[in-house]
Amino acid sequence: MKTTLLSAALAATLLFSVNIFAEEASPVTAEIPAASTATDAAIVASPSTVSTMAANQALHDLQKSALWQAYMAVVMDLKPIFSQDDIQSRLEHLDGFAFTAETRKKLLDLFGNENPLHLKLTRQPDGDAELSFSLDALDHQDAITGSKSHASALNGKALYSKHYTQAHVAAAMPLFTFDDGKTTQFSAGEFSLTADQSLGLWGMWFGSAIFKLEHLAIDDSKSSAHIKLDGMSVKADMKRHGQQVDIDEEFNTRLINWGSDELGPVHMVFKLVNIDGRTLAALDEKAKKLEQASQVNKQTEEQKVAAIIAMMKDVAVATLTHGGAIEIQDVSAQY
Repeated sequence: MKTTLLSAALAATLLFSVNIFAEEASPVTAEIPAASTATDAAIVASPSTVSTMAANQALHDLQKSALWQAYMAVVMDLKPIFSQDDIQSRLEHLDGFAFTAETRKKLLDLFGNENPLHLKLTRQPDGDAELSFSLDALDHQDAITGSKSHASALNGKALYSKHYTQAHVAAAMPLFTFDDGKTTQFSAGEFSLTADQSLGLWGMWFGSAIFKLEHLAIDDSKSSAHIKLDGMSVKADMKRHGQQVDIDEEFNTRLINWGSDELGPVHMVFKLVNIDGRTLAALDEKAKKLEQASQVNKQTEEQKVAAIIAMMKDVAVATLTHGGAIEIQDVSAQY
């Protein structure tokens, strides 16, 4: 989490700026083959089928867009740094990081800013290392669809102990908005992330993290959908006891509003207990290798999804092996 946060900062903001709504993709016409019965025709032309085709077309258009090309260029520029296992080496390479000339041109064309990501490493008197990172506010307007997006500046710091065995990360971004120029508006506000972790056995990081998002709203005049979520938070805590690991997850939402209906507060607590630590570490290493393989082999989205599902099965097996268990401690909501 600590090492990927910086890479995700710009990449996620760029991705959020993309036209991802199906209505903005090229029109999709479902060609219905000859059907022997009305039921067959209904299945072929079902809303879910047409919706899936539209989503696939939207993804295809997205991957051909200049915005997606810029996003991938950013990821590839940062990838060599985050592929290094040594944290000290990563930090030193991140200090004063600059994008390649090709990536800077892509960013300048899209946002009018060729270097929106700023990274600076400062050595403290006691030997600690502090990496400050900031992402400039970004605005993008699609010349074809007229859609607009805005991301306010993201700021954060990562503080590492002298021997890189403890870390504290904090980041915040006030606002992100998207308007498709037609019927849909989206906004998310007051995002924050804090994490405190320590390096432990098996080369794994243990500790806690809290993600918060104060406001999220979606308005679509075409479908008359108006959805608002307030006061969302996700807390995660990973602790070791002996050779086993416990993972706690807590989800909170103060209010969910859709039209004239409201739900909230919503509270859920789940625990994975007595997971074999060595097995978990092996799965973590496997996940890294799968990610590397997907980059080298240029896997399709279907292949990536299949690999993730296989990993999830492995996690489930690891959880239920050696006395592991899943505890659902609370699922509650007020209507």
